[in-house]
Amino acid sequence: METPCKVYLDKDGLFSTVKHPNIDQFELDIIDERFRCFAMNSEGFVGYIEKTVKRNFIKPKKLSTSKKFQNLIYKKFDSTFDTFVVVTSCGRAFIADVSILKLNLLRRTIKASSIKNHFIADFTVFKKTDDVYLLSVTSQGRYKLSSLNEYRYTPPGGKGVKNFNLSSDSVIFCSVVGLGRRLVIKSKGIKKSIVLSVSNIRGRATSGKRLGNFKGLVNCEVNLIDA
Repeated sequence: METPCKVYLDKDGLFSTVKHPNIDQFELDIIDERFRCFAMNSEGFVGYIEKTVKRNFIKPKKLSTSKKFQNLIYKKFDSTFDTFVVVTSCGRAFIADVSILKLNLLRRTIKASSIKNHFIADFTVFKKTDDVYLLSVTSQGRYKLSSLNEYRYTPPGGKGVKNFNLSSDSVIFCSVVGLGRRLVIKSKGIKKSIVLSVSNIRGRATSGKRLGNFKGLVNCEVNLIDA
């Protein structure tokens, strides 16, 4: 039987080698009969996932029987990645070394009481170097690029650090990027973009900059492309 080359994961921790229609799925390559990725649930529990897949199967399997494996966000694995960051809608950030993550288990990162009635917005995994920056974007099109050297590492269950100075807005997106990438924000027919440069860098706990006339708009779509 032919060894599968792709696996598809849904937000509730189910995976199969067949892509199911009408279901939003995350696609991964199978290498040496294994797939690997990072996952985070809506409460900010993060883990490193590795599973063996030797043959094709249609009926989805579970990554885990744990109830924590629901409402998941996935990020691709890279052996060079050494750091991850979790951001909350209220503008806090949790940054830590990937070595704290456990195989096929989800571990709490940021303390639940530190986000109160807000939510976990996004997370990203990367290799920390001096030429990459944390990019955060809000639902109303405000963005901020900050040096990772301004963020201290936080122990699991900590409060994290203040990342974005917000009033009524919410953080919805984060990524770690180098200068020269193009940030594109769309909302209700309005599209604005900017090439990220030194002039866009702001301090860690600042309010950032608004990109174009997005004031009053919500649910922005955020993309990063090569300039």
